[in-house]
Amino acid sequence: MTTHNIGSVNIRCPDCGGDQFIKDGADGDVPPAALAGATCAACGRIVSRDEIEDQVGKIGEVFTNLVGDAIRKALRN
Repeated sequence: MTTHNIGSVNIRCPDCGGDQFIKDGADGDVPPAALAGATCAACGRIVSRDEIEDQVGKIGEVFTNLVGDAIRKALRN
């Protein structure tokens, strides 16, 4: 069996591009409106759950396309 590395992905902050997040509510000192998201560790922007789900959906689409391409390439060889 042959394996193919198609890379890795990170969710990034829409403002600064940072990829480290703090789950809101972890310290108990986050406003209730932000509890469903995460805070960028670099710039402090609160990223909503909807924004996170949107990025994950886009990552899923790209991953599906890459896997499909890898399978088609493997079948041609």
